[in-house]
Amino acid sequence: MNTAPSQSDRTSRRSFASTLLLLALVAATLPLPSCRHWYYPGKKPVSLSITVVDSKNAVWQGLTVRILEAWNEWSDDYRQGKDPWATMRTDDRGLAYFDSEDIASADLGFLESPDGIAVLYDDPWRNEAVFIVEVGDDTLGWIEVEIPVRYPSTHLDVEIEFEP
Repeated sequence: MNTAPSQSDRTSRRSFASTLLLLALVAATLPLPSCRHWYYPGKKPVSLSITVVDSKNAVWQGLTVRILEAWNEWSDDYRQGKDPWATMRTDDRGLAYFDSEDIASADLGFLESPDGIAVLYDDPWRNEAVFIVEVGDDTLGWIEVEIPVRYPSTHLDVEIEFEP
């Protein structure tokens, strides 16, 4: 009786080994940064709360607050904000609030978690960003303000003084 493996057994083993190798290569390339979505434990959502006041600390209601662009450390790139997510009007408390979903939807170049929110990481190459924000309206004029954000303080409460 011949106990040597047949030609078809050797072929199926090679095919199985090739399939395993291919799966390992695919699994190794999934977390590449080009897809902008991967798991990293030290991440926090980015949000921006802007209160617009005058020189006497009274709030401005109905002014436009627009994120013109943002710079992100991970890409070293400035990206312009897309409307309607990058533009808000101040409410009766003088507040304009951009949550992490608004910031991600505005396509400002932030890395995003798998659930689609803008995040910063505790990784030293992905932990900083700068917003360039414009405040005002066409009749009163406009001012531009730079607002830096850095992990772990990723929720910013900013007060901007506006005088026409």
